[in-house]
Amino acid sequence: MNYKGLIYLGSCGIHHRPIEAYTKEEIGHWEGDTIWGKNRKGGILTFTERASGFELAAILKKKLQTM
Repeated sequence: MNYKGLIYLGSCGIHHRPIEAYTKEEIGHWEGDTIWGKNRKGGILTFTERASGFELAAILKKKLQTM
């Protein structure tokens, strides 16, 4: 596999979240998601802080081929 251009953010799967992320007792646990439109010509990238509900979003122009 070619990993050129990929960024590792130290993320983990949902089933590996600490208990504090589920109970929302402390700030600092983020959840990210990517939504792609038809033919991946554009999309939206979102990050949500779980305790406060603070949302960051960005518009994606097109999906780059990384593999």
